[in-house]
Amino acid sequence: MGVTYTFLFMLLALHLRPGYCLSKYHGMLTNDELGSYSKKDQIKEYDIILPKIHDPSKMSKRSTDSTNHNEQHRVTFTAFEEEHHVVLEKNHWLLRPGLEVEYLQPDGSIRKEPVQTRNCHFFATSISHGGSKGALSTCSGLRGVLSLDDDMMFIEPLKEDHARRMKRNIDDTTHPHLIYKQAADVDDEDDVCTVGDLPVADNGGSTGTVILANETTYNGPYLGAKYIEIFYVVDKLVYDEHLGETESYATTILNIMSRRFADPSLDISIRFSVVRLLISTTTTITATNPSGGEESITPDAVADTTLPNFCTWQASLSVDDDTDPNDWDLALLFTGSVKTKEKHFRKRFISTNPRRWNSHKFCLFCIVRQICLLD
Repeated sequence: MGVTYTFLFMLLALHLRPGYCLSKYHGMLTNDELGSYSKKDQIKEYDIILPKIHDPSKMSKRSTDSTNHNEQHRVTFTAFEEEHHVVLEKNHWLLRPGLEVEYLQPDGSIRKEPVQTRNCHFFATSISHGGSKGALSTCSGLRGVLSLDDDMMFIEPLKEDHARRMKRNIDDTTHPHLIYKQAADVDDEDDVCTVGDLPVADNGGSTGTVILANETTYNGPYLGAKYIEIFYVVDKLVYDEHLGETESYATTILNIMSRRFADPSLDISIRFSVVRLLISTTTTITATNPSGGEESITPDAVADTTLPNFCTWQASLSVDDDTDPNDWDLALLFTGSVKTKEKHFRKRFISTNPRRWNSHKFCLFCIVRQICLLD
């Protein structure tokens, strides 16, 4: 969930003030420029906004009555000539306590750093637009998705060089963002996978069937809350594009994905939790297996090749011990790839269940924000 949101500058000769909506400047970006934002062609319209992020932990507190006071984040902005007021609920489950980011260096060594993005991922509810849902992150500006009526609205910070030009006309402390709409029901035939049925069992052993297509439905007993522990691997192509912002960007995309799986319409409350996060700064990804040996994989542009290789690679690293971070339920590869026929950069998520590799596997692709499952 490439999925990279790079922004091209829209030159404005207007004095801007916080909260101002720039709808009158629609059309100043070419289709190619818009495509560099979304990697898709179905952008209905866009706007430049100046969102205000209200973080109560950074404000003077007048009351300590609520123990959840610091959780009540809000975002307000004006877009498409409408006021938006969004309440944010922290996604506590996304990153496990004590998680460190592992950076694989070109010499094969691992540099570990404490995760920096634990407190900036949220599920979003629009109280100004009928309780519409979404996922937003505030790690580096505002980034994420809101679903309103028949539209998906994507929000991203402008690139620094583009924003600098715009900041000539606004308060230097305000960073302009791009917001654009895509039709929620738009299907790209390249983004839709042929799917089968995936058996799912609850703790009591009862089995239902998840039928996975453009819409996900569940026919079976209610399973209650489920937690999926994830090994999250980010390759060099993604790292080269985002560098120091790679952790923020990758976890933001996973937060968006997590919100989709937590949708009540699925009748299964699924919570994603990253138990291991590996970011590779080198093309070949190498990790140590439980026996102390090294296992390597080199992702390429062909999903049919990379997918089975990744499945085998991550399975060789997994252990069966709930106390070990190398015991995960799902492995995700966030990789960049080039589709020459479309002449633009795409990203894919590829995943598998490590323990069921010999008997059953399921693989998930997130191609330009669209998710489907393969049996």
